Amino acid sequence: MKKSIKITGIVIVLLLGLDVVWFFVTSSYLNSEAFFKKINNAELQFDAKDGYSPWPGYFLFKKFVFTGFAKEATYQVKAETVSFRFNFMQLARNYVQINGLVASDVTISVGDGRESKAKEPEAKKTEEKKEAEEKAKAEKEGKDKNKDVWITAFSNAKFTNLKEVKVATWLWTGRADLAASFETDSRGTFTLEESEADAKELAVTHGDDKFATIEQANIVSSIDKIDLNEKDWKLILPKVESRWKLRGKLDRIESLNSYMKHLDWLAFEGTSLDVDGDIGIVKGSWRDDSHLLFKADNLHIKLLHQTIFGPASFKWQVQDQNQVELKFAKFELNKGRDGSGEGFLLSLSTPGKKILNDWKVWDAHAVLPETRIHRVGFIQEYIPASLPLKLEKGKGTLVGEFRAGSDVARSKGDFRLKIKDLTAVYKDKLRFVASSDSKLKVDHMDLRKGQLVVKDAGIDITDLSFLDKKDWKGSLHLTNANVRYEKPVYLKSHVQLQGDNLQPVLAFLIKDKSFPEWILKAFDLKQPTVDFDVSANEDTLSVRDFDAKAGDLAIEGWMDQKNNVARARFLLNLGGLSGGYGLDGDKTQWKIFNAKAWYTEEGRSKL
Repeated sequence: MKKSIKITGIVIVLLLGLDVVWFFVTSSYLNSEAFFKKINNAELQFDAKDGYSPWPGYFLFKKFVFTGFAKEATYQVKAETVSFRFNFMQLARNYVQINGLVASDVTISVGDGRESKAKEPEAKKTEEKKEAEEKAKAEKEGKDKNKDVWITAFSNAKFTNLKEVKVATWLWTGRADLAASFETDSRGTFTLEESEADAKELAVTHGDDKFATIEQANIVSSIDKIDLNEKDWKLILPKVESRWKLRGKLDRIESLNSYMKHLDWLAFEGTSLDVDGDIGIVKGSWRDDSHLLFKADNLHIKLLHQTIFGPASFKWQVQDQNQVELKFAKFELNKGRDGSGEGFLLSLSTPGKKILNDWKVWDAHAVLPETRIHRVGFIQEYIPASLPLKLEKGKGTLVGEFRAGSDVARSKGDFRLKIKDLTAVYKDKLRFVASSDSKLKVDHMDLRKGQLVVKDAGIDITDLSFLDKKDWKGSLHLTNANVRYEKPVYLKSHVQLQGDNLQPVLAFLIKDKSFPEWILKAFDLKQPTVDFDVSANEDTLSVRDFDAKAGDLAIEGWMDQKNNVARARFLLNLGGLSGGYGLDGDKTQWKIFNAKAWYTEEGRSKL
């Protein structure tokens, strides 16, 4: 018994002695240039300080750096301290097996490789052709191109206080604990078998812009084998499976605009957004239950050249048509200058669950509740500059709803605008005061091009006052109107006018009452109808097929205006009497004799 104990003690002492010898030998070797020359190659390199092995197969390092060089990507892991188990026997088959890796104060970065700079098109084609030829030759000769490939595998790695992750121009900094098993090789392939990270106070920046702050997140991910040289995310994402449960803040909502190039009719501005949600990726698509909820104290959106501003929430969820629903409780139109209301709603949806959604196919639905209009000046930008009509005053209500989409044929809308005390000025001289009730039916709407077709726009006018006339009533209808509200603004439409009499038409034609008395009286005839076609852009206005009737009075004519210089010809018939009216710039003329012949001869515009 004593002899056994003695032998055991001797064995232990010998083992301890051997371990001490191992410790000092490995400490010397692991910090030598010979070690790093032996283990490093052109594709995979290690660097560390104060490396040692307390017993065979187990190693500890400080200031640990692992770097991999692929053709178009460089990936690097840095840690303040690292410990792991390592089997030297695997090196014989070009396999670096690192088990039980524990690293603290870690940074990870993936950046451009040594050959990632863009090549000239011809040089790139030549290189691609050469690579294809070499590959075909190797396959034909049966060469084993994998014999010199080094594989590095990390099993059950644990990173504590993961401080930084950088991928190209994206940077994550904060505090995270990560457990992962992954594998890479000298060809630049990478496989993430499984990983789970718990992060707090994670700041996300993109280039020079702060993108988001994640207060808390749990991230579970895996990646099938990918090529780190691959730049096309459409090929990479189908191999990624991930789930993020997070709570935090999107610092700059404007950052979302760059991902909406096919939704350029909508832009976000304003404050940061609080974010809470659960998002998942599987086989290159969003999981059905992925969702995020955003909240903002003051959010701006730009829509149809107007700004809607106020406290808002916006929810994204995949299950129902991959939809974003934006809601404003109280809102202001153009920061309150032009209007205010409650309950504005905008929803956007797109088919499929693609992560890299280009938004080429989309549907939008906007509901504008009854909104108080404080002034009508904002409507002016939809009026072509060639129309010498300026809206000065007016207040009322606006309500509407529209559906738009990449399929323009399905886009429709209905709006109603009521205005009291509307004041408009024609050619800076003639002032109109009235109340109006406008109803617009939109048949087609192309938000990307800023165009729409108004099937019918009915404007009921009451209490119209102009010159010495008061309390005129009537209606104005635009049918099949083509409107472009993006610059340059454009309008083309058929117009119908009905009302008490033709006095408003007379007011537009002439303001000095130089018409003969019988014509002036004729304009007082009841139940008139007026039809004409109008087209207008920023510098040109054209009125064609003007046709007005009231009792025995009939008027036909046309007018052209370019760069504020107008030319017009009208023929008036009352019973057997005829008169012609002409306008050339600031000069007017009236023809009593041979009016029909004069009108026929002058029937074409010279502008």
